[in-house]
Amino acid sequence: MIRFTFGLICSALLASNALALVPSVSEVTDNRTTGQFFSGLKLKVQLVGDEMNDVKGIRYMLKTAIDDTGRNLIDPEKQTAEFKPYNQQSWHQKYLELELKNPSRKAATIKEIAGEIVLYMPSKDPNSKVEFANALSLSGKPLKHNGLRAAEVKMTIYDKAAYDKKKADEKAKQEAAAKGTQGGMRQAFQNMFGGFMSMGENDIAFEIDDPKGRIVNYMFVDSAGNEVKRMSWITSGDIRTTSFQSPVPVDAKFVVELATPKSVLSIPLAFSNVALP
Repeated sequence: MIRFTFGLICSALLASNALALVPSVSEVTDNRTTGQFFSGLKLKVQLVGDEMNDVKGIRYMLKTAIDDTGRNLIDPEKQTAEFKPYNQQSWHQKYLELELKNPSRKAATIKEIAGEIVLYMPSKDPNSKVEFANALSLSGKPLKHNGLRAAEVKMTIYDKAAYDKKKADEKAKQEAAAKGTQGGMRQAFQNMFGGFMSMGENDIAFEIDDPKGRIVNYMFVDSAGNEVKRMSWITSGDIRTTSFQSPVPVDAKFVVELATPKSVLSIPLAFSNVALP
């Protein structure tokens, strides 16, 4: 791994009502290799401005990224509408990381990067947060709220009991569908649902349908106003199972942060002739 730090300030600048956010590349990590693992190019981008204290989520989309040989560096798998937490209570990330494909071995610079950075600033719109009191009492039922509906988001919380019931129902449904099929097909269904993810006592599963990438973050908050700390998670399809440091209190509030039109700010992302190490 090679790291190269420098102070390249790009020309992209947005000025509106004294708003001035200047993106800059502070670090380049270049792993040029023919292997499939640990390869790629990463740029750490930092934004400077007083308004960044209000930012709670960040994402980017690239239109152009080429090295000085003309190679396209955009990795389609890294182009995502998902926000990354920023300045969140349980996250300390203070930068944006661009993930690109390997440049040519002959390349000395990234000739051009162009795209857009989107910032989530919930202080600009109180309706960007939706809350559910005593959230675990809603386990297994789709959450209903005008804010979720407006954002075209569907979401269901599952505690262990509700998730185990869902797993059993799905298995029974598939077994019923497999009746009359050949034994191999029936066994395939049984194997598939026999490997259905298991949940621990401190785990909560979330089934999420967010086609427009409007969810920035979601969390449980206890009666003292503190976020229930997460340890890890695993995603399978539309379900993300999250492990918490301690059991989620039965009276915990569930908070979903949504990117609404009033709560997001788009700024141009434009760099040229970025030196490669």
